[in-house]
Formats: sequence, C-alpha cells, structure tokens
Amino acid sequence: MRYLFMSALFAFGLVSCSNGQQKAKGSTGEHHIVSADEFAKRPEGSQLVDVRTPGEWRNGIIEGALLYDISDTDFEKRVATLDKAKPVYVYCAVGGRSGRAAETMKNMGYTVYDLKGGMGAWSSKGMPTVRPK
Repeated sequence: MRYLFMSALFAFGLVSCSNGQQKAKGSTGEHHIVSADEFAKRPEGSQLVDVRTPGEWRNGIIEGALLYDISDTDFEKRVATLDKAKPVYVYCAVGGRSGRAAETMKNMGYTVYDLKGGMGAWSSKGMPTVRPK
C-alpha cells in the first residue's frame, strides 16, 4: 500500500513539474498538426494562411487562403493583423515552412492548425484547389 501511495505521489510530482515548465517557456498559443481530412473540416470564420512563395501561390491554393510568405521580412508584422480570437489554419508545400510559421504564430498567442504534409498531402487526397485571383 505504501509503495502504491509513493508511486502515485511521484507521478503527480512529475506532472506538476511538467506543467510548470511549459508555462515558464512563455508559449501562450497552441500548435496542432492535423491531417488533410481534419484541415478540410476547419470551422467557418477560421483564418486560412498560405506561407508559400508568390510563385507557388500562383500554381493553386486552398480556397479562401491569404498569402503570408514566411520568407518575407514583414511576416510577423502581417501575422499580427490576424484575429487572435479565431483559429489560424496554415499550410505550405510539404509542411516544413508551415511548421515554422505555426510555432511563430503560437508564440504570438494564436491557436494554430498546421496541415501535415502541406499542399502535397492536400492534393494527394484529391482535395480541391483554386487559382488565386
């Protein structure tokens, strides 16, 4: 019985320390990596951001996406114009740049849903794309 009590106490201590460390990092937002199927179910009113280059953008986008090229020097300034009360859905070509963008946005206080595998995953699922206007 004593062993069970001590084990439970130890486990509680680990969880408590872990939560404290996460808060100490200063992250105020959330970063979720989601499949193309989950990404397609994004709620109405959410914000959709494409972080690819303008050249990639012209080849096709997910309808309703805003272009916020992560390589632009004003990327963070542009992100700051998004509404923190609404989730942000972000994607790139294969997932690397959107992962970096999502971490930046998370650290700025946004709740971010990052498309795992980017446009490659989206297209391989047969999901619709449009030409930007």
